[in-house]
Amino acid sequence: RDATVRVVKTPEMAIDSETSVCQEGRIAFSSRETTTPRDTSVLRFLWDFGNGQTSKDGKPSDQTYPASGNYTVRLRTTNSTGCTGTTLKNIVVHPLPVVGGSDLETICLGQSVTLRPTGGVSYRWPAPNPNLSCTDCPDPVANPAVDTRYTVRATNSFGCVSDDSIWVRVVQPTTVKAPDDDSLCLGENAQLRASGTEVYRWSPATGLSNPAISNPIANPTVSTRYIVTGSDRKGCFTTQDTVDVTVFPIPSANAGRDTVIFAGYSTNLNATYSPDVLRYEWTPTTGLNCYDCPNPVATPRMTTNYTVRAFNSGGCVSSDAVTVFVVCKDVTLFLPNTFTPNGDGMNDVFYPRGRGIQLVRSLKIFNRWGEQVYRRDDFNANEGSSGWDGRYRGRELAPDVYVYIIDLVCDNNTIITMKGDVALVR
Repeated sequence: RDATVRVVKTPEMAIDSETSVCQEGRIAFSSRETTTPRDTSVLRFLWDFGNGQTSKDGKPSDQTYPASGNYTVRLRTTNSTGCTGTTLKNIVVHPLPVVGGSDLETICLGQSVTLRPTGGVSYRWPAPNPNLSCTDCPDPVANPAVDTRYTVRATNSFGCVSDDSIWVRVVQPTTVKAPDDDSLCLGENAQLRASGTEVYRWSPATGLSNPAISNPIANPTVSTRYIVTGSDRKGCFTTQDTVDVTVFPIPSANAGRDTVIFAGYSTNLNATYSPDVLRYEWTPTTGLNCYDCPNPVATPRMTTNYTVRAFNSGGCVSSDAVTVFVVCKDVTLFLPNTFTPNGDGMNDVFYPRGRGIQLVRSLKIFNRWGEQVYRRDDFNANEGSSGWDGRYRGRELAPDVYVYIIDLVCDNNTIITMKGDVALVR
């Protein structure tokens, strides 16, 4: 028997598109059947665009190519019989212009600068474009009054376009400000803090830790006027200011020699000073008739170390100390050797008198046979009401010589004991 064989023609297709595009530009693709006679069956498509993208549509979506170079687009077409045809097309992706040149220009206020981009064959400067000499030239002159960003659009030989920008920084005038005038004592230091600009230079450099910073530490030995010169980093504008640093000498103070006094007595503190001393301060103030005078009178109850601080007009201070030793001896106490308790109001009572006595711990009186005829404890000296009136158990004693023993506590807490005799006369 005879068999009939049907031969189906492979589909033939053409790819319609641009043959070149700029990098990152969009390109449209479509297919067109060129089979003769035309295949009337349903066709299936598979696109491979060479950029990592595929599609099964007869008219796929537009494609972009992020990198420049040569790409091969492949279209496989399959008819209903299963016959498959392949169509290829080469696409050239041109690179964008790489705009070069300076990204930042710095000018002084009132100056101008020529902008010189590279990487294109022609340039445009789209709005806004303040203070440009031209907007469709490769090298316009810019004269802005403030910091300004200029956008440039470059076109290369393939007609591809890329934008970039150039910043023009405009240095504005600044004014340096020195700190307020200051003073210090010889040997001290002070930190100078200038402000208002970017670059600082101090003169003279003598006594400064670093004359090229805004805040050097000053330690001059004599009063000095420092000049600070300030400018911006580009050196557009320069200003000056001054600060006076007054240096005061350290005053001298000599509190005098240590001294010894009896309890209850006084002494002058004979301190000496340099002529610039204006103020005095003594510590502690205990026992002093004044604490802010040059030579106070000291009446301490106990041995005391006094310190004087002397100040001059700059507040500079020096100090010195002196010790007043307080001793307690029987010479600070007086006891009469005779008393007359006859009621005439004169020398009627036997009692201790003296200075620098804190307390009489006890006063005891004995007759010639050793019998105690009077005792009084814990009373103050110089108090007649606390003394012996010549009586024993309420009756008047006969005139005679009597022995006394007295224990005293001095102002410096020293305890002394004194013994003696007193004649009772009527």
